[in-house]
Amino acid sequence: ITVQIQNRGLTDVVAQEIIVEFYRDSLLISAENIMFEGFEGEVSTIWILPEVAGYYNITIMTDSEVKVLESNEADNSLTMEIEIIDAEYLTGTARDQIDGIMGEVDEMLGRWGRNIIAHLNYVERKLTQGLNSYESGKTGLGVECVNQAVDKAFLVVAEINLLRKNGRLDDGNSTLLITKMTLLIHDMIDITDGMINTEISHLLAKAVHRVADAMIFGALEVPDNKWWNIIEVKLSLALDQYQKAMENTAKGQGIQLQLEAGNVILEEARAELKNYIADGKIPEDLGEIALDMIAKAILVFPPDL
Repeated sequence: ITVQIQNRGLTDVVAQEIIVEFYRDSLLISAENIMFEGFEGEVSTIWILPEVAGYYNITIMTDSEVKVLESNEADNSLTMEIEIIDAEYLTGTARDQIDGIMGEVDEMLGRWGRNIIAHLNYVERKLTQGLNSYESGKTGLGVECVNQAVDKAFLVVAEINLLRKNGRLDDGNSTLLITKMTLLIHDMIDITDGMINTEISHLLAKAVHRVADAMIFGALEVPDNKWWNIIEVKLSLALDQYQKAMENTAKGQGIQLQLEAGNVILEEARAELKNYIADGKIPEDLGEIALDMIAKAILVFPPDL
């Protein structure tokens, strides 16, 4: 949970340490000390999601010790209702998405969409196997199956771009399908996180999400750029490492080797991308956006963590 704190008064706050408390209903999640100065501040904490799905009230309270003298002490807390959905619910939602995408592919492409539909049927089977494994207590196998579904979903994205390149899909329809595949991919990443539901799995899911975002950004913006394709291969290798770390977490095994490998690969991708931008092989504006995405993925597990 990340919170932005604003001073809406007319004068700066002199630098001082304040406490920010996070509550789930009436249960304290954590209390974080931050140095607040001026008009804005930011603080984050990790919330281990409850095992039971449902609605929960999350309350953030700042400066409960009243260290900052204010003209209005009544606006120092915020409560929001959060819905927690379980792996079974997400799997059902993902299946619905798959069915919808298959219907659109059939309508847009007819027989030219057979490979995509075959891939999506595989994704659906792996989701079902994953959920069945998870429900029978085999969480590691469940995560592995869903990761395989994610990998196949990226093949669908590549197939969509191939059909666009060959003139079977126009730009608008290919973008529409890739956008829908993006939502599906992110939901499946959340399924693996939900199956484990620990602080480490939340961080791993964040890393996978960020690498996936960079890959999909390239698929949408520079799909035919051969230099980006080299970067995409490296991003895919980094994704594999974080997925393997997620599987190891589910099995109670170590993840240090995977985290180190993922970091090295992302750093290599970042360095190569900078060179391609400098050489004019990848447009600077798009390249800078991709660099920022890769940097954010690296920051989830920095080398000195």
